[in-house]
Amino acid sequence: MVSNIPIIKIIPPENEESPFRLSAIFFNKKGEVTLKIIDNEWFSYSSNWDLEVKAGKIIISDSKNSLNLILKTVDSETIEIELIECRIGDLYLIGNRKELIYKNLKTGGGGTFVNCISSHNKVGFSF
Repeated sequence: MVSNIPIIKIIPPENEESPFRLSAIFFNKKGEVTLKIIDNEWFSYSSNWDLEVKAGKIIISDSKNSLNLILKTVDSETIEIELIECRIGDLYLIGNRKELIYKNLKTGGGGTFVNCISSHNKVGFSF
């Protein structure tokens, strides 16, 4: 959660045979919304320079050689953020599978999360 905005929310499936339900909102480096996912239904924005869907991945670019998001479906229970670079209000995030670096653009504070995996929990991060 960033500034009371739930960035990624995963809730249980509606029934045993269904996949988990993912809701999320992603931003580019300027802080503009690039992708919204609401209960597994995703909505892209025409302001994206490029959006590509292939081999279980969603890849979003904000300019010719500038990726800002790669989401990968690993299996029916796992989504991986392979790459993220975005601004959410005063928070700037840069990350990949191994680390997530955050910086508060207003205060200059920040930090790094390394090798984090979240599984079967009801707790998240709040910035």
